[in-house]
Amino acid sequence: MADWIDADTQPGFPDGAEDSVYTGLDPPHLAANMAITRASEIMVLPEFGADRFRRLQPYIAALPVGTKLNVCTAPGIVLDSLSESQRQFSLDAEDLAKRRKDACFPTLEELRGTLGQADYDQIKDTLSESSAYFRTTVWVTIGTTQFTLYSLLARSGAGTVRPVLRSFGAE
Repeated sequence: MADWIDADTQPGFPDGAEDSVYTGLDPPHLAANMAITRASEIMVLPEFGADRFRRLQPYIAALPVGTKLNVCTAPGIVLDSLSESQRQFSLDAEDLAKRRKDACFPTLEELRGTLGQADYDQIKDTLSESSAYFRTTVWVTIGTTQFTLYSLLARSGAGTVRPVLRSFGAE
């Protein structure tokens, strides 16, 4: 993934892939050399495939660089990934929903207590208790024709919402 999004054409070692690898695939293509715009782009990585993507899909998103992770809505497995040593949020979706019914869980303060100050300090600038981006899915039927529209919406600090990206069909 690092080579897919970096600006150069030199493969990183030991397992990097740039244009020389991608042009040999069927269908051939070039590395994007820019940030991804759709999570499904990871399926073009060598030997990644649709099965791996389906397992990761509930936990990943393609958002602008610098977008913060909302700890109040992140799945337990995503919260667990924030620390190599502690797995405190291995709650299933139902347990998390119960704890989040009336308030944010975990709060940034609770997360700091779980991870420890040193680990928390390393990632604190990537975390938030709110979200600025939302995805909508609309299914449209006209006569016998059906299609799907996906929109990525951005909410500004003033509360206005604007579409950032729209796509039809597959994500």
